[in-house]
Amino acid sequence: MQGNDEKGSIKKVRKIREMAYTISFLRSIPREIVNSFFSTNSLEFNFKGVKINLILDERDNNFIKQIMFIGDESQKLVNDLINFLKARYSLRLDEIVWSYEVYLEVEGDFNITKGLQIPSVLPLIGNVTNYGIVITNDPDFKMMNRNFTTVQIDKYVRVIKRSQNFIDIVNLLNELEKLLDKIKI
Repeated sequence: MQGNDEKGSIKKVRKIREMAYTISFLRSIPREIVNSFFSTNSLEFNFKGVKINLILDERDNNFIKQIMFIGDESQKLVNDLINFLKARYSLRLDEIVWSYEVYLEVEGDFNITKGLQIPSVLPLIGNVTNYGIVITNDPDFKMMNRNFTTVQIDKYVRVIKRSQNFIDIVNLLNELEKLLDKIKI
């Protein structure tokens, strides 16, 4: 995991296994606006080393309701797209974006049972078992809220954060590091 302090140096390094950044629109935006940035008409493609998925509005295929960025350079590409939309089309993102969502999976040597002294196997729904803990501010675990954060800590740490405000991945990693320090993992 990488996080920068005020001087820009890296505090701790843990390998990010997977990263995805999704922008969901309250009001779908015209497909040609997004196509002009990416210079393609495809719905799934690679752009600057990042896999892009465009999800169309089912009511009109000329509009996009969601953009998903998958890869290590997702944050940079999201920033570039947002700056492009603001500069070129004068879009007020707070009026058209429903949420920003980040999914991270971080590698590390996490021994959750030792640190918190909990059973090594926690039964979940049905016959599925898992070990570790889930920390969330989503009251019903359905991920239907506009703003929530869920952290699952077992062999890896998985974070899903959704917010109506822009999410900076470096800040999210710093918050995660603080959480892991607090629970001594």
